[in-house]
Amino acid sequence: MLSLEDLQLLEAVRATGSLSRAAERLGKAASTVSYAARQLEDRLDALLFDRAGYRIALTPAGLLLVEQGAQLHAQARRLTERVKQVARGW
Repeated sequence: MLSLEDLQLLEAVRATGSLSRAAERLGKAASTVSYAARQLEDRLDALLFDRAGYRIALTPAGLLLVEQGAQLHAQARRLTERVKQVARGW
């Protein structure tokens, strides 16, 4: 299962190009973010980060996950709001 924290991690890496800067952006220790990135790859059995260059980058699979994941998260937020509206008799 993909969590909001996973999506935030992916987006922070995409935006900063660095696990340490992503950690700073997320207010977490670099080791925590690095561990979370590896755990996410292990859970999905997919290489999500290209660590070969100076800057870390998302692989095509990582880009797909962050883009589609963001859309799913937005849909979940809209659904949650809609359910609340219906429950209040809207």
